[in-house]
Amino acid sequence: MKLAHATPFARSWAWAAAAALAGTTVLADVPSAAGATLVAAAAGSVVVAPSSTVRLTGGVGLTDDAVYGETATGIVSIPRDGSAVEWSPVTVGGTPLTGHLLAAEGHALLVAAADGTDVIARRADDHTWTARTVPTGTALGHRGLYAVLPSTQPFPGSIDISTDVIDVASGDVVFTHHAYGSGDPVGISGTTLWRSSVFRDDETTAWDVVSGAYVSGDTEGEASMDETTTLTVIDQWGLLIGQRTLARDLRGVYADVDVTSWRRAAIASNAVAGLTAVAGSTGTLTVRELTGSRRTQTYGAGRLVTPDVDDAGTSLAFVGTDGRARIADLRWTSPAATALVDRLAPATPTLVTDPLVRWTKVTATAFGTLDRAEAPFRSSGAPVATMQYRQRPSATSAYGPWQTYDWRTIERDRDEFSAQVETPRGATTCFRVREVDPAGNATPWATACTTVDGTPPTVKVTGPKSAVKATEGKAVATVTYGSTAVDLESFDVRYKTAPKGSTTYGSWVHPTSWQATTRTSQKVTLGTGQRVCFAVRARDDFAGPEANVSAWSSSRCTFADGTRPKLTKIVGPPRWFGVPKSGEVRTTIRFAGEDDHALRFDVRMRAASPTGVFSGWKTVRSATTARSYTTTVRTGRQACFQVRARDTAGNVSAWSKARCSNVAAPATSKALEDAHRTTLGSVRVVALKNCVPATRCGPTWGARLLHDRGTHGVRLQVRTCPECGTIQVQVGNKVMSVRTAATTTGWKWVTLTWKHDDSFVFFDEKTPYPHPRVTTSYIRAWSLIR
Repeated sequence: MKLAHATPFARSWAWAAAAALAGTTVLADVPSAAGATLVAAAAGSVVVAPSSTVRLTGGVGLTDDAVYGETATGIVSIPRDGSAVEWSPVTVGGTPLTGHLLAAEGHALLVAAADGTDVIARRADDHTWTARTVPTGTALGHRGLYAVLPSTQPFPGSIDISTDVIDVASGDVVFTHHAYGSGDPVGISGTTLWRSSVFRDDETTAWDVVSGAYVSGDTEGEASMDETTTLTVIDQWGLLIGQRTLARDLRGVYADVDVTSWRRAAIASNAVAGLTAVAGSTGTLTVRELTGSRRTQTYGAGRLVTPDVDDAGTSLAFVGTDGRARIADLRWTSPAATALVDRLAPATPTLVTDPLVRWTKVTATAFGTLDRAEAPFRSSGAPVATMQYRQRPSATSAYGPWQTYDWRTIERDRDEFSAQVETPRGATTCFRVREVDPAGNATPWATACTTVDGTPPTVKVTGPKSAVKATEGKAVATVTYGSTAVDLESFDVRYKTAPKGSTTYGSWVHPTSWQATTRTSQKVTLGTGQRVCFAVRARDDFAGPEANVSAWSSSRCTFADGTRPKLTKIVGPPRWFGVPKSGEVRTTIRFAGEDDHALRFDVRMRAASPTGVFSGWKTVRSATTARSYTTTVRTGRQACFQVRARDTAGNVSAWSKARCSNVAAPATSKALEDAHRTTLGSVRVVALKNCVPATRCGPTWGARLLHDRGTHGVRLQVRTCPECGTIQVQVGNKVMSVRTAATTTGWKWVTLTWKHDDSFVFFDEKTPYPHPRVTTSYIRAWSLIR
């Protein structure tokens, strides 16, 4: 078979006759008494001529009866039957055959001679060798019976290629292969010439070169190669070397094995060999099974020289790192099956269609898949796809029977294909597709359905309000509308009006610019008291003669309202609160109003801290339909509320007068600075005492209350009793008195007001006049009034 070589050189061919084959030698250790040629070496291999000092410098060849090698002095050989222990030179007419050993097949050797010519040496029955020069590029076929000459063009400029096959023994042309274009590699094994077409997905064909008969063909490869591919063949097995290196079963039973990463690959019967883990000029000889479970066996390190397989394809020779030839036994590989096994269905195809379309010619697209292979076999071939459909009429739930397209049962040679079916508006068409491989394995049905849109779009009208505000006798009524339909095309809008004081409407008006519009709002100007109604409908973008159009929406009506609503009642909140035990009180304001349309209210409030000023007004309820508002007010604080009425059109009344609540703070709170505190019963109070000179003016007690500007009064809770006195309250220049003396003991509230505003309120006990005496008064609670 053809062997690659480690260094480039110009090749020519020679012929030499050789003796008949002696048969295949079983690889085993031969007893030394028999002059053992083969001895055990690296795992699974034996060394050739172990006692010899000859070392190979180039290629190695192996036939059924001999081992050949390339040395520095020429080509050498040694029988495989153990009859010799030393290498012998191959001579032609007494002259050693020199050059690069390219191939050893049957009785013949292919050598690139040292003088620049290529020769093949053939061994005759008497073990003498003859040589013949052949064109450079000739390939020696497996078993050495025939050789393939380089391809030629029949005449200049022709794109047709002719390839001659010659008989090795006679040199006569026995067969000529014609091909269109270039780049189709051919290889020969025995009498069979194989061709792999790079233009037809590596389809392989075969001819018998003796009879010229077409014996096998159209076996499609699994992977395409490039135009520089070479093909080496042993029986049914081929090795394609180009942009990738593939071991291929040319009968199409087994799947390809990619050994692109290997170096110096060679094909064997049921196996492929090559060097892996290459470092420099050496690597590990590796053999992978092409049948069975695809086992891998390594045979140790070897030189970067292409291994050679014998004629039977069951033994392999390679060159060890020491320059000695080694032979590996390949009979551990499983026998080849005569037919592929395919029990796997292709992958289920994908079927795609739009679930909803707006045209009556609906389309489904199927994305097919390749047939799945059951390792180590090739897939059984391209699946056949079948597409079917059935329809369900509009407003029904029952489908008709499945129907198969006349042209949809196809042998798929592309990845996708589509189908179109005319479908009535509102109807649903379901498609399904499946694929069946040549072995009869079928995928499940892939199903997809599409419906032709027969439903009008919905329209949603969101305006106008039931009344619109009229200003200076005019109002603008706006209708707003839309749709959630994704296929919306346009709207039609109409309106009708009624005069002031009437509820009788005129005819519908259809302004031209409002028809088939994409706008989502329209406006009409009204006079005070006039009424208007709007209606809207929507249409989709159905691609037929007429779009789906919705019914007119219900009328949305409004009128121009120029009258303000009125507040008719406000109750609360409570004006005064004592000191709450919880620290806060809940206060409520209630209100009512009147209007000729729906009435709502706005509520706002402002509050002041115990000694602070009012905050700004804050709206706490806006357009509420409630008739009351409740909130909490904390100790010492004042809260005020205002209310106004609001109608649907946006007309509002004036704000009501402020309604306030004051929550008292205990006199002992930090805000009130005092001189003396005491307890009356369980009540903590601030005590106020005067000074009488006759009693040498003992200690006096007073108090003061700091406040921010904005107050105009204070409310006090004081003690009444027979011995109580009079409290003098001073704010700026104003002095006010609170008499607490009474015939009975108790508590009373007193409210003091002033116009002048200052930052302190002073509390002192007033000395009685005209009969001075020491008196004491008591303050329990207070609240500043703003």
